[in-house]
Amino acid sequence: MVQTREGVETMTTTRAKPRARRAPRPKARRFGVKYEAQFEALNSIQKRTARRVLRICTVASDILGMAPEWEIGHVFNVSHDGEDSVEKAGTVSVFTTMACTVAQWQYGRAKIRWYLPMCVGATDEQILRNAIHEFVHVLNSPTAGLIKAGDLPALLDEKSTENVTRAIEHAVEWGRRNA
Repeated sequence: MVQTREGVETMTTTRAKPRARRAPRPKARRFGVKYEAQFEALNSIQKRTARRVLRICTVASDILGMAPEWEIGHVFNVSHDGEDSVEKAGTVSVFTTMACTVAQWQYGRAKIRWYLPMCVGATDEQILRNAIHEFVHVLNSPTAGLIKAGDLPALLDEKSTENVTRAIEHAVEWGRRNA
């Protein structure tokens, strides 16, 4: 458990399939967050929501074949994302982010920060869509660093991620209908 100015963070990881054996890592810490206290700071609704997010992320990981290439950590933040601004295009972005992702593609690791206030009221389909969206950010992370920082590249990265997410959603839905 880590106390930040936004709130309490907890973290766990999901893995769809066992990875090939590597040198053992210390079990107590991953991404600088202690496992022993990962859910201790959450109330019962937040714990239930975090478990639901992890269950859905496991499904998304299976759909996209994230394992064994990627080790995905999940951080659960009890506060909102902190965005309370109006973007240049006039879009209000007050507490609308459900998750954000940071990837270390060189090491096959990523961390998804979930904002529990946005997850609590979301349907399983909305969480699945966001999980796929964040996993696409992970998959695109090797090329995202090649784009220079700024508003336009960030918008292009987000748009391309949305396009791929929609294509994956369509393929999954088509597979369900035609199975």
